[in-house]
Amino acid sequence: MKPANPRILTINGGSSSIKFALFEASDPLQRILEGGIERIGSRNAAGVISAAAGRVTVRVIRTDEEIMIAKTVCRVLGLG
Repeated sequence: MKPANPRILTINGGSSSIKFALFEASDPLQRILEGGIERIGSRNAAGVISAAAGRVTVRVIRTDEEIMIAKTVCRVLGLG
């Protein structure tokens, strides 16, 4: 079994949003997925994850944004 290329996770956090992207460290870099959550802390918070296979819209539960982000990223990466 061929080992997977290393991956690079980028995270950009703002005052009410967080964005992330996952790249395969090949030459050139290949974006595997990207996403983000906007309006964190408001009733209108929403998130999106895009990958080669498609786009998933995530409904954010107002008090559990951090948990939702962590669980979603883990699921997308196949970590749990």
